[in-house]
Amino acid sequence: TDIPCTGDWLNDNTGIRIRASYDICDGAQFERRDISAIGIQWIVDAGPLDVIDAWGWIRPTAEVCFPQLGSMLFITTSSGARSVTPLDSFRDGHYSCGRIGQPGTLVLLPADSPHSTPPADNSPGPLVAPVPEQQEVAPAEPTAVPTAIPSTPLVNCMVRTKAILNMRQSPNGRIVGLVPWEAWLTALEYAPGWYKIDFHGERGWISADYVEPRGSCA
Repeated sequence: TDIPCTGDWLNDNTGIRIRASYDICDGAQFERRDISAIGIQWIVDAGPLDVIDAWGWIRPTAEVCFPQLGSMLFITTSSGARSVTPLDSFRDGHYSCGRIGQPGTLVLLPADSPHSTPPADNSPGPLVAPVPEQQEVAPAEPTAVPTAIPSTPLVNCMVRTKAILNMRQSPNGRIVGLVPWEAWLTALEYAPGWYKIDFHGERGWISADYVEPRGSCA
Protein backbone atom coordinates (compact mmCIF):
# COMPACT_ATOMS: atom_id res chain seq x y z
CA THR A 1 0.00 0.00 0.00
CA ASP A 2 1.45 3.35 -1.03
CA ILE A 3 1.06 5.92 1.72
CA PRO A 4 1.22 9.65 0.90
CA CYS A 5 3.17 12.07 3.03
CA THR A 6 1.17 14.99 4.43
CA GLY A 7 1.65 17.84 6.80
CA ASP A 8 -1.30 16.64 8.87
CA TRP A 9 -2.13 13.20 10.17
CA LEU A 10 -3.68 10.92 7.58
CA ASN A 11 -7.29 9.75 7.76
CA ASP A 12 -7.31 6.60 5.68
CA ASN A 13 -7.71 2.84 6.14
CA THR A 14 -4.02 1.94 6.42
CA GLY A 15 -3.79 2.72 10.12
CA ILE A 16 -0.34 4.23 9.50
CA ARG A 17 0.20 7.93 10.25
CA ILE A 18 2.90 9.88 8.39
CA ARG A 19 3.73 13.56 8.28
CA ALA A 20 6.76 15.81 7.69
CA SER A 21 8.12 18.96 9.29
CA TYR A 22 6.87 22.27 7.93
CA ASP A 23 4.43 20.29 5.71
CA ILE A 24 7.40 19.47 3.40
CA CYS A 25 6.58 16.22 1.62
CA ASP A 26 7.75 16.80 -1.96
CA GLY A 27 9.60 13.71 -3.17
CA ALA A 28 8.99 11.64 -0.01
CA GLN A 29 7.53 8.19 -0.66
CA PHE A 30 6.34 5.53 1.79
CA GLU A 31 5.09 1.98 1.23
CA ARG A 32 3.81 -0.69 3.59
CA ARG A 33 5.70 -3.95 3.01
CA ASP A 34 5.75 -7.54 4.22
CA ILE A 35 8.68 -9.12 6.06
CA SER A 36 10.34 -10.14 2.77
CA ALA A 37 11.45 -6.49 2.42
CA ILE A 38 13.59 -6.72 5.56
CA GLY A 39 16.33 -8.95 4.16
CA ILE A 40 17.99 -9.56 7.55
CA GLN A 41 17.23 -12.95 9.04
CA TRP A 42 17.60 -12.16 12.75
CA ILE A 43 15.04 -9.37 12.42
CA VAL A 44 12.65 -11.69 10.57
CA ASP A 45 13.14 -14.28 13.33
CA ALA A 46 12.18 -11.65 15.93
CA GLY A 47 8.62 -11.63 14.50
CA PRO A 48 8.14 -8.06 13.20
CA LEU A 49 4.63 -6.64 13.45
CA ASP A 50 4.80 -4.12 10.61
CA VAL A 51 7.23 -2.80 7.97
CA ILE A 52 7.40 0.55 6.13
CA ASP A 53 9.81 1.49 3.32
CA ALA A 54 10.71 5.19 3.02
CA TRP A 55 12.55 6.52 -0.01
CA GLY A 56 13.03 9.60 -2.14
CA TRP A 57 13.75 12.97 -0.58
CA ILE A 58 13.30 12.32 3.13
CA ARG A 59 14.06 15.56 4.91
CA PRO A 60 14.53 15.92 8.65
CA THR A 61 12.16 15.34 10.18
CA ALA A 62 9.58 12.82 8.91
CA GLU A 63 7.43 11.07 11.51
CA VAL A 64 5.94 7.58 11.08
CA CYS A 65 3.47 6.06 13.56
CA PHE A 66 2.38 2.41 13.64
CA PRO A 67 -1.13 1.68 15.02
CA GLN A 68 0.08 -0.62 17.82
CA LEU A 69 2.65 -0.56 20.59
CA GLY A 70 6.14 -1.96 20.15
CA SER A 71 9.70 -0.85 19.51
CA MET A 72 11.26 0.24 16.22
CA LEU A 73 14.38 -0.58 14.23
CA PHE A 74 15.65 1.48 11.30
CA ILE A 75 17.52 -0.17 8.41
CA THR A 76 19.48 2.13 6.12
CA THR A 77 21.69 1.58 3.08
CA SER A 78 23.01 5.15 2.93
CA SER A 79 26.59 3.95 3.48
CA GLY A 80 26.31 1.16 0.90
CA ALA A 81 25.89 -1.71 3.38
CA ARG A 82 22.66 -2.44 5.27
CA SER A 83 22.99 -0.97 8.75
CA VAL A 84 20.52 -1.56 11.60
CA THR A 85 19.98 0.83 14.51
CA PRO A 86 17.33 0.98 17.24
CA LEU A 87 15.08 3.97 16.57
CA ASP A 88 14.16 6.20 19.51
CA SER A 89 10.41 5.65 19.51
CA PHE A 90 7.65 7.17 21.61
CA ARG A 91 4.02 6.48 22.43
CA ASP A 92 1.15 8.54 21.11
CA GLY A 93 -1.95 6.90 22.53
CA HIS A 94 -1.98 3.36 21.07
CA TYR A 95 0.54 4.38 18.37
CA SER A 96 4.29 3.73 18.32
CA CYS A 97 6.02 6.64 16.57
CA GLY A 98 9.54 7.33 15.32
CA ARG A 99 11.30 10.10 13.42
CA ILE A 100 13.71 9.67 10.52
CA GLY A 101 15.76 11.96 8.30
CA GLN A 102 16.92 9.62 5.52
CA PRO A 103 15.58 6.79 3.33
CA GLY A 104 15.37 3.33 4.82
CA THR A 105 13.09 0.65 6.24
CA LEU A 106 11.23 0.99 9.53
CA VAL A 107 10.41 -2.22 11.38
CA LEU A 108 8.04 -2.50 14.35
CA LEU A 109 8.97 -5.31 16.76
CA PRO A 110 6.79 -6.77 19.52
CA ALA A 111 7.20 -5.09 22.89
CA ASP A 112 8.35 -8.39 24.44
CA SER A 113 11.03 -9.08 21.81
CA PRO A 114 14.56 -9.52 23.27
CA HIS A 115 15.67 -6.94 20.69
CA SER A 116 13.15 -4.35 21.85
CA THR A 117 13.66 -1.04 23.57
CA PRO A 118 10.33 0.15 25.03
CA PRO A 119 9.07 3.39 23.47
CA ALA A 120 9.22 6.51 25.60
CA ASP A 121 6.00 7.60 27.27
CA ASN A 122 6.18 11.16 25.95
CA SER A 123 6.59 12.75 22.54
CA PRO A 124 10.00 14.39 21.96
CA GLY A 125 8.22 17.65 21.16
CA PRO A 126 6.95 19.55 18.10
CA LEU A 127 7.83 18.16 14.70
CA VAL A 128 10.26 20.74 13.34
CA ALA A 129 13.39 20.46 11.26
CA PRO A 130 16.56 21.11 13.26
CA VAL A 131 18.23 24.47 12.73
CA PRO A 132 22.04 24.38 12.72
CA GLU A 133 23.52 26.32 15.60
CA GLN A 134 26.01 29.05 14.81
CA GLN A 135 29.00 28.40 17.00
CA GLU A 136 32.11 30.43 17.47
CA VAL A 137 35.05 28.66 15.89
CA ALA A 138 38.00 28.37 18.25
CA PRO A 139 41.52 28.57 16.86
CA ALA A 140 42.86 25.18 15.88
CA GLU A 141 45.20 23.62 18.37
CA PRO A 142 47.64 20.79 17.84
CA THR A 143 46.02 17.49 18.78
CA ALA A 144 47.80 14.50 20.16
CA VAL A 145 47.78 11.37 18.07
CA PRO A 146 45.74 8.74 19.98
CA THR A 147 47.72 5.79 21.21
CA ALA A 148 46.75 2.59 19.44
CA ILE A 149 45.56 -0.24 21.70
CA PRO A 150 47.71 -3.31 21.09
CA SER A 151 45.81 -6.33 19.81
CA THR A 152 46.54 -10.03 19.44
CA PRO A 153 45.55 -12.00 16.30
CA LEU A 154 43.29 -14.97 17.03
CA VAL A 155 42.88 -18.36 15.37
CA ASN A 156 40.02 -20.78 16.03
CA CYS A 157 38.15 -18.40 18.31
CA MET A 158 34.36 -17.93 18.31
CA VAL A 159 32.28 -15.68 20.53
CA ARG A 160 28.53 -15.67 21.21
CA THR A 161 26.78 -12.38 21.98
CA LYS A 162 24.74 -12.15 25.19
CA ALA A 163 22.95 -8.93 24.16
CA ILE A 164 22.47 -6.71 21.11
CA LEU A 165 25.90 -5.09 20.84
CA ASN A 166 27.28 -2.00 19.16
CA MET A 167 29.94 -2.81 16.56
CA ARG A 168 32.65 -0.16 16.60
CA GLN A 169 35.30 0.96 14.14
CA SER A 170 37.99 0.52 16.82
CA PRO A 171 38.00 -0.43 20.51
CA ASN A 172 35.64 2.07 22.17
CA GLY A 173 35.53 3.96 18.85
CA ARG A 174 32.76 5.15 16.53
CA ILE A 175 29.69 2.89 16.23
CA VAL A 176 29.40 1.44 12.73
CA GLY A 177 26.56 -1.07 13.23
CA LEU A 178 24.76 -3.54 15.47
CA VAL A 179 25.35 -7.22 16.17
CA PRO A 180 22.30 -9.32 17.15
CA TRP A 181 21.73 -11.19 20.39
CA GLU A 182 22.88 -14.83 20.61
CA ALA A 183 24.92 -14.71 17.39
CA TRP A 184 28.04 -16.89 17.00
CA LEU A 185 30.81 -14.83 15.42
CA THR A 186 34.38 -15.43 14.30
CA ALA A 187 36.80 -13.44 16.47
CA LEU A 188 39.80 -12.17 14.51
CA GLU A 189 41.71 -10.17 17.14
CA TYR A 190 41.66 -9.46 20.86
CA ALA A 191 42.49 -6.20 22.63
CA PRO A 192 41.98 -5.70 26.36
CA GLY A 193 38.20 -5.74 26.82
CA TRP A 194 37.42 -6.02 23.08
CA TYR A 195 37.10 -8.57 20.27
CA LYS A 196 37.36 -7.78 16.58
CA ILE A 197 34.72 -9.88 14.82
CA ASP A 198 33.42 -10.68 11.36
CA PHE A 199 29.64 -10.32 10.97
CA HIS A 200 28.52 -11.36 7.47
CA GLY A 201 31.58 -9.75 5.91
CA GLU A 202 31.48 -6.60 8.05
CA ARG A 203 34.31 -6.26 10.57
CA GLY A 204 34.40 -4.28 13.77
CA TRP A 205 35.00 -4.40 17.51
CA ILE A 206 32.55 -5.50 20.22
CA SER A 207 32.84 -5.47 24.00
CA ALA A 208 34.29 -8.62 25.55
CA ASP A 209 32.07 -8.09 28.61
CA TYR A 210 28.96 -9.26 26.77
CA VAL A 211 30.16 -12.32 24.87
CA GLU A 212 30.81 -15.97 25.61
CA PRO A 213 34.17 -17.03 24.08
CA ARG A 214 34.82 -20.53 22.79
CA GLY A 215 38.04 -21.97 21.39
CA SER A 216 41.49 -20.38 21.36
CA CYS A 217 40.47 -16.94 22.62
CA ALA A 218 42.56 -14.51 24.67
